[in-house]
Amino acid sequence: GWTLGMIECIALVMVPGLSVDFTAHLAESYNQAHYDNREHRVIHALEHSGISIVSGSMSTSLAALCLLNCKIVFFQRFGILLLFTIGFAVVFSLGFFPSVMCLIGPTGSQGDWHKYLSPLLQLDFEGAKVLRIKATKKLRDGRTVVVTRIRSANEAGRES
Repeated sequence: GWTLGMIECIALVMVPGLSVDFTAHLAESYNQAHYDNREHRVIHALEHSGISIVSGSMSTSLAALCLLNCKIVFFQRFGILLLFTIGFAVVFSLGFFPSVMCLIGPTGSQGDWHKYLSPLLQLDFEGAKVLRIKATKKLRDGRTVVVTRIRSANEAGRES
């Protein structure tokens, strides 16, 4: 058996943060996807955050593998704990969580906390996209001139 001492309990405090991190990133990308269909939102979330989750888990697992070679028992145990935590987090976030989101995930603006945080943060995607260009120039006499030009995305596409 493995007895848990004070040092192992301190290491276990980090487990919830490490294990929920990948799922939180995936949930945020799912929520920011501008699709009405759950399956399309899951595909968007996996395309947007999937590679970051895989690369982050690989780098953390490599660090855990390096800890396994240490002579100090605490570091070895911390490496084992880290390796299993990251392994289960990846399996859950890339396997179980997308399946649940396909079945019962929120649709539309349901679950979007940005609209409650501030109405200024809520994005409106109806109609043509608007491109805002702002230029600031400081004149020799010390005055500052600010020029703002607003145009539609169609106008910007014709110019390029």
